Amino acid sequence: PEEQDAVYSMCAGILHLSKVSFASARDSTTAAPQEALEKAAELWGVDAAALATSLTQKETALYTTPLTPAQATDCRDALCKALYDGMFRSLIERLNEILRPADAKDGAAPPGYWIGLLDIFGFERFEVNSLEQLCINLANEQLQSHYNKCVFEQDMVEYRAEGLAVDEVMFVDNQPTMDLLTGRLGVFDLLDSECISQHGSDA
Repeated sequence: PEEQDAVYSMCAGILHLSKVSFASARDSTTAAPQEALEKAAELWGVDAAALATSLTQKETALYTTPLTPAQATDCRDALCKALYDGMFRSLIERLNEILRPADAKDGAAPPGYWIGLLDIFGFERFEVNSLEQLCINLANEQLQSHYNKCVFEQDMVEYRAEGLAVDEVMFVDNQPTMDLLTGRLGVFDLLDSECISQHGSDA
């Protein structure tokens, strides 16, 4: 029950924090609605004022500067995603721990006693796609490429080696799409170059 409550509190806190928006106020950035921020802080057991400060200010050893509303929004989203990712990973580790045989030594489960999850994302088509959606589509293309190699290439070679009569299967090879995204001077290569450049832009 305690672990379940912790998971529910984490998920509920993420949902409450996602409702918080930011606006400029003189030389600072404010978060609203305050009720959503305070509820998220309560669920996570942290101080609401400290949470608001961490989302709206950039602190270094020498100075503190306010973030813009856009930067604060990015900070909020990054925090929610990091918390959700950490919780998801901990749940998988906990499940593997529960399923591990009592005689397993050094915490290592023998072959056949572990859980693995393959999350196949769905393709989305929006008028404007974000970088996040591009990464999701890339994951889809990589999964499709792996499937093609395992099913249509490696398995066919094995069947023929065993003397089995199999028909040639024609499939659409998505390698050109992979090269477009991750190849040399591909989309991600160009994005990395723009991020490194002092004069990089979204253009």
